[in-house]
Amino acid sequence: MVGVSGRTAGYLTRVVPWCGRALRNPAVGAHAALYAAVPQSLWLTSTVLRRLFGVRILAIDDALDVFMPGVGWLTQGVEAGGAPAWQAARMAVEAVVLDSYEAAAFLQPGMIAADIGANIGTFSVLASRLVGPRGRILAVEPVHSNYHSLCRALHLNALSNVTPLELALGHQVGTVRLSLSPDPSGHSAVLPHGERFLEVPMTTLDNLCVQEDVGRLDFVKIDVEGFEPEVLRGGRESIVRFRPVISAAAYHLPEHRELLPAMIHEMVPDYEIRVAAAAPGLEVHCLAVPRERASYRR
Repeated sequence: MVGVSGRTAGYLTRVVPWCGRALRNPAVGAHAALYAAVPQSLWLTSTVLRRLFGVRILAIDDALDVFMPGVGWLTQGVEAGGAPAWQAARMAVEAVVLDSYEAAAFLQPGMIAADIGANIGTFSVLASRLVGPRGRILAVEPVHSNYHSLCRALHLNALSNVTPLELALGHQVGTVRLSLSPDPSGHSAVLPHGERFLEVPMTTLDNLCVQEDVGRLDFVKIDVEGFEPEVLRGGRESIVRFRPVISAAAYHLPEHRELLPAMIHEMVPDYEIRVAAAAPGLEVHCLAVPRERASYRR
């Protein structure tokens, strides 16, 4: 019998289920099966992603630039953000190849979307391509290092239909204290990470729609490290008025798998709501779709 190292065993544990998924449903599972094999190493990640998906990674000084075919450049300040250098590439694959927020199924040219918890701009860049020059993206990110990477990505891609906003969204206008995480995607107003905190300005989705003179809102992506219920509370009028598709992270706190659907159902009872991952291995999201758009898929 051939012995298997702990590292190899861990690799097989992750990859084998994906391979079975790929064989059963190649359209969804093939990319996911390959993605599961991507190790947490910049050199290996860049090699694997380039061969599988045509992704290119360029590391210069304290910045990591990732090129995703069909979307464009994403960037991450390695020293400023403090995250492993491979993270931006993996985030790009999740959002673009695996469509973790399911935006490609609903966003069309001319639409308006809100990216709440924009981080380094992965979703904003993708959504910008989907809505085209006649559409608009409101990209909300309260942490300055992430906001800097978001703005750099917009500059590298010459995107004029994305409005970056350095603030938080919640249930009221004021400020909110974030607990800072070593992972730049993990800063949270709810989840404790240590003794480093940052006070940031906060408004509501309802106020933002008024301030930005939004006449429609077609898609709302919310991934804010456990603060999702507060964002929904502060966006009630806009959700009832505009009836957007909502894709909200439901994995930060266990109770959110029931709480988020209940909150949305109370606001708009005729929404079709599903709590699941877009593909096996991805995080669980609450996808809420208005009845008139429930049958639509790209």
